[in-house]
Amino acid sequence: MVACQTMVSHIGSHVDSTTNKVAEQQQGIHTVGEVTRTPTEHTLANFCLKNLWCHKLRSLGWSERTVKQFMHCWAVSTISQYNRYIDKFRDFCLQNSVDFPPSAEDTSVVANFMCFIADSSQRPESQLRTTSAALSCMYDGLGLSSPSQSVEIKRLQTALVKSGTTVPAVRTRSMPATPFYELFKKWPDNEKLTLKQLRLKAITLLALVFMARPSDLAPRGHRFDKDLECSSLIVFSTNNVEFHDDGSCTVRFFGIKNDTSRSGFEVRIPGATDHKLNVVQCLQSYLDCTTVYSRGYLPHQYSLLYMHLFEQSNLTLLRRYLGKLYNL
Repeated sequence: MVACQTMVSHIGSHVDSTTNKVAEQQQGIHTVGEVTRTPTEHTLANFCLKNLWCHKLRSLGWSERTVKQFMHCWAVSTISQYNRYIDKFRDFCLQNSVDFPPSAEDTSVVANFMCFIADSSQRPESQLRTTSAALSCMYDGLGLSSPSQSVEIKRLQTALVKSGTTVPAVRTRSMPATPFYELFKKWPDNEKLTLKQLRLKAITLLALVFMARPSDLAPRGHRFDKDLECSSLIVFSTNNVEFHDDGSCTVRFFGIKNDTSRSGFEVRIPGATDHKLNVVQCLQSYLDCTTVYSRGYLPHQYSLLYMHLFEQSNLTLLRRYLGKLYNL
C-alpha cells in the first residue's frame, strides 16, 4: 500500500501559496502546513522526477524561468530512464506491501530491490548503477538522503556484481564498412542521384568517417530562450560546415552527447581520391540540392527524418538491406 504519513519532507514557506497549491494539485503532491507528503495512490501516475523537482524548487521560491532551465541539467533520455526505474521501485513496493517511497533511514527495502534488479540480468552492473542513480535523484528531490548511497547498499552492489554476473562481456560485432563503399561505387555520380539516395549516401559517409552516433549528426541538446522561457533543439546548421579550397571540409560539433560543457570541437576531413566515396563532395552536393529548403540549416524534413529512422532502428533496416545484397 501507499502510506502518505510515513515519508515527509520539510520545506520553507511558499512565495505564493495559492499558486503553489494549484501547481501541487496538478502534480499530485499534497501539502499540509509546512509538511510536504508523498503522493497518494490515485496520484502516483504524476509521481515523476520533473514534477518532484519542480515542486521542490518552487517551494524554495525559485522563479518559473529558473525552474524550467534547471531541468536541463539532465538529458531528456536520462530523465526518462530514471523514471522507468523509479516506476519499477514503486511497483516493487506496492507488490510487497511496503510504503512508497520507503523511509530514507530504511535500507532494507532498497537492498531487496537491488537484489530484484540484479536477478533480472546476467550482467547486472549497468542496471544497478542506473538504479542507484535514479533513486538518489528521487530522494534528492524529496530533500532526503538516499538509502542507495549508504555504505551498506554500495557494498551490496559490489557483491551483486561479483556474485551475480553469470556471463562475461562479449564485444559487439561491428558492421563492416566495405558493403557500403561497394554499394556507393555502383551508384551513379552525385548529380544523377535522387535526393533520397544523396541523403542516404551523405549521412552514411559522414557517420562512417566521423565514427559518429546518429545524435552527433542530429544533436539532442537544447538551447534555452530566456525571453520566451522555453527551449528548442540545437540544430546542426550549415554554419557548422566549412568547405576549403584544397577539397577538405571542417565540421564543428556542438551540443552533442559528450559536449556537456558546450565547448564544441572541430574535425577536419580531407577529400577522397575516389569521387564516388568523397564525403566532402557528397555533402556539398547535398547542400546544393537542398538550399531551397534549408534556410541555413541542414534540412529538417530530410536529414532529421532520416536520422530518426537511422537511430531508432539501430541500423536494422540498413543491415537487412545490405544483408540481402551481400549475404552479411
